[in-house]
Amino acid sequence: MLKKILLTHENVDISSFEVVTSFMKTNGLGYSPKRGEINTYLKDAPEDYLAVKVAVIFGIFGGCRREELYNVNVGDVVGSGSSMIVSVPKTKNGRRRMFSIVDDEGGMDYLGTIRKYYHWIASILNKIIK
Repeated sequence: MLKKILLTHENVDISSFEVVTSFMKTNGLGYSPKRGEINTYLKDAPEDYLAVKVAVIFGIFGGCRREELYNVNVGDVVGSGSSMIVSVPKTKNGRRRMFSIVDDEGGMDYLGTIRKYYHWIASILNKIIK
């Protein structure tokens, strides 16, 4: 990604610089957040980011692509007490996919976050309809 950014914005092709390429390969390709950092974000982020929190939860449990997240509707999420079943209607390969979300034993309230988002969306829709 760094190569592409430099090529696009600065018109510099670093593929001819073997030392730079070697340095980038040895130091890793990118940053990948740890599960603890994600859980900290889910706990500490303000409620203004409720939609992002739900997208992160769907990403953790379902491995959803951004197009798949876009296609999920409120009716595709079915809750039953201690778990939720999410149905992804349109996937990359054209098959409907399902996954379940359960609360973490470590105290993460994933289901509570999704329920807050659901009630928030419902209140917005009620204001629009009235």
